[in-house]
Amino acid sequence: MIQMENWKECLNDGLHFSDQGNKVMFDNLMGMMGDKLDLATTTLPAHFPLHADIPEQDPATLLRQS
Repeated sequence: MIQMENWKECLNDGLHFSDQGNKVMFDNLMGMMGDKLDLATTTLPAHFPLHADIPEQDPATLLRQS
């Protein structure tokens, strides 16, 4: 990140990542994980429902399912 010309835009306050900094970190970590550990978000199992799959009107229905 420090090698980027606009690296200061990746930090909010000099310590915490901005949205852009989070994306840079995520992309780098996922690239490393996918290359070295054979992991990727597309191959990892989901242990909980995706947010888009939760019924807005009655989210508790997911808790009643077995």
